[in-house]
Amino acid sequence: MIAGSEGRFILPLAVLEKGVKRRLDATQGGKSISVLGREDNGALAIAMLESALVFLLDLEGDSVTVARSHLTKVVYSAGSNDADTSLAAYKAWFESTKGSVPGDRQKMLDITNSVIEQLAHNFLLFVELDCELLDTRTIVKYALNQEAPQVHRRGYKLVRFDYQIPDFGFAASQHVEIEVPAGLMVSSLEIIEAGPDDIVTNTDFDASASGQRLGHVALNPSQRFYKGRASVEVVPAEQGLFVFTKLAVVSIAVMVVLAQLVRMYNEDILGPKAEIPSPSASILLIGPALLFSWMSRNQEHNLVVELLSPLRRVLALCALVLLGTAVLAAIPVTPPVWWGGWFVIGLLTAAAVFGLIKFDQGDELPKRLARAFRRS
Repeated sequence: MIAGSEGRFILPLAVLEKGVKRRLDATQGGKSISVLGREDNGALAIAMLESALVFLLDLEGDSVTVARSHLTKVVYSAGSNDADTSLAAYKAWFESTKGSVPGDRQKMLDITNSVIEQLAHNFLLFVELDCELLDTRTIVKYALNQEAPQVHRRGYKLVRFDYQIPDFGFAASQHVEIEVPAGLMVSSLEIIEAGPDDIVTNTDFDASASGQRLGHVALNPSQRFYKGRASVEVVPAEQGLFVFTKLAVVSIAVMVVLAQLVRMYNEDILGPKAEIPSPSASILLIGPALLFSWMSRNQEHNLVVELLSPLRRVLALCALVLLGTAVLAAIPVTPPVWWGGWFVIGLLTAAAVFGLIKFDQGDELPKRLARAFRRS
């Protein structure tokens, strides 16, 4: 009995990867429910597995104590090396102990060992529910905030990551809901079932998730031991930093081109009283330069940093262009410095334009350039 759980029953809800979980929350019918801590989770998992092994292997006496010791080391293992060592020790003990297993117990034994292997690197998430919910159909959900695993970058604009589902085969129906941080949106969301040799056997794709922060997929596992993963593709939000960067780059490119025309044809464009350099130009240019150089100052999700960092580098180039233009417009310099400064500004502008195009096109950029050259 878990202390403080009178009048309630314990429900194993999911299998999660070991480690610190941030903002873990479980709900039933929209109301928060209690989640057991590490010690209680481990104790229940050990008791459950020990009971199964005692029945399936006909353990008694010291064999029960040895089994409990191995299960404790597996369940409470910390770190990959510790988990692998504990699991190897359990398997060695199991092979030396199991003897002849009746056919009707072999399937249950395979399931038990599968759970033990999972608990070497994962843990069972237990929640508490009121006993009045027994024999009642209800929906229990859990959510948590975590880093994006196994990030794969396709070019710059799109990031894909895969999320493994350790308990995929346990449920009659697996539901996965993904919500990406603000500033990003889901491009595609898919849940994939894989059988032996990682051959894909079934999938579900959420077409409505494209362009949204939230996506949901569901799939009925075909077999208990089949594996599952969710594949997510994420892009910047259309109304966020991406659009702002495009406007900034286009505006600055136009400004630099016009400034070059003024430099070359100043007598035809400027009036007789115009002064170059002009002190007033620095006032107009320093403000936007500081604005562009200001980036997000709050702690962000690693996925936001991963995806938006190229745009912020482009904005940093824009800030340098504006600052350089402000310096040349406000400070009298020698002709070599004047021409050299504008040459550098031109290079920075070209780098910003190229960075934006590469971010937008990604892996398609070389292919499109090749097609353009072939047409020409």
